Amino acid sequence: QSFPFCVFLINITKIALVALRNGYLNKECNKRFAILPIVVDVFSALTFEHYKLWKNGSKTIRDSGFVLKRLEEKTRSSSQCTELVSNFKKYCNEREGIYEKGDIVFLNVCKKDGTQTMANYNETQKKTKSKTSKYATR
Repeated sequence: QSFPFCVFLINITKIALVALRNGYLNKECNKRFAILPIVVDVFSALTFEHYKLWKNGSKTIRDSGFVLKRLEEKTRSSSQCTELVSNFKKYCNEREGIYEKGDIVFLNVCKKDGTQTMANYNETQKKTKSKTSKYATR
């Protein structure tokens, strides 16, 4: 399914910045003495959540407004933001180095070294001898 991904990313950025402006990320910012990494974590988690909603819900462009509303609902409180990010990090830790045909490869999101992530992906592809997903970025 094709859709305007760049427009979605702008909206996801807006959602993450609104969460910051509303103070929902203050506790984590104060704890880590940083702002940008926390906003990036929320952005990454929202992007992944968008992917799950879109793929698992068989959404179309008509549903894009509802998907954005759902993402906004997931950042309406400090605890929801924390849960969103922790679920995303938990997923990344569980899936580290494990890729299946059709998976989206999130470079520089699940691991700090995107080249290592791609090397793991390529190694897995060689072992399974399956075709590389058209969605995997190189």
